[in-house]
Amino acid sequence: MHTFPFYKRIYYRYLSLAYWFTFFTSIRTVLWIRIERWLKLIGIVLFFSALVFRWGEVIVGITAVLLVWLYFSYWRAKKTGYSKFVADSKMTLPEGELTTLPANQKVPTAATGIFSVKDMDDFGLLRPAEYWQVPLGEHVVMVRMPGSLGYRYQFFNPTTLQRVQKGWLLFGKEPTPTLAITLLSEIGEAFTNQQNRYLFGRDKELKGVKRTVYLSFADEADEMLVWHTIVRSARQARQPES
Repeated sequence: MHTFPFYKRIYYRYLSLAYWFTFFTSIRTVLWIRIERWLKLIGIVLFFSALVFRWGEVIVGITAVLLVWLYFSYWRAKKTGYSKFVADSKMTLPEGELTTLPANQKVPTAATGIFSVKDMDDFGLLRPAEYWQVPLGEHVVMVRMPGSLGYRYQFFNPTTLQRVQKGWLLFGKEPTPTLAITLLSEIGEAFTNQQNRYLFGRDKELKGVKRTVYLSFADEADEMLVWHTIVRSARQARQPES
């Protein structure tokens, strides 16, 4: 993220840590109560204690700001899925001959977004996943979900691919190199509902559900291979037939 101004790098680092903190305190418990609720309760107790016991305007102001910050931070984190993607402002699509993946070669990644199977949609945050492209050109993302949920998927091809961006996912100790893939999903609960609306005449067009999924990589070489593979596939599909 060295291309961003210093103040933005500091802000993005803060957001990354804040999303991580709010996520884990919203799922971890102490004495059978989520840590998030404990923190909010402590904030409320401090604020009203400062009012009741007259700790002074400064302390009242500090506790009020702390309380507002807590509620706002959790609200924003839940609304955004506990993460945020920041596109690389200096990114340009690669030119010339691209080094790409052979068909069916799987690349490990961490996936974020909504992934589906049959008529079910589930959200995953940096879940263990694999990406690959089959010989006929379909791109596959297979995600291992927690517990007994098993695997969820997203598929796309040059027709359903809308955009691919290179950037960073804000979550954790520092932003993670990530590809944002915008696609028209043709599986899952939302797409089934769209099909039903189309069949019953409430929608005039059936075109898939627009979604963006995020693939994060620990290895920059893997990120470049996946990025180039997707870009080359899209370009080949758009070339006019001779």
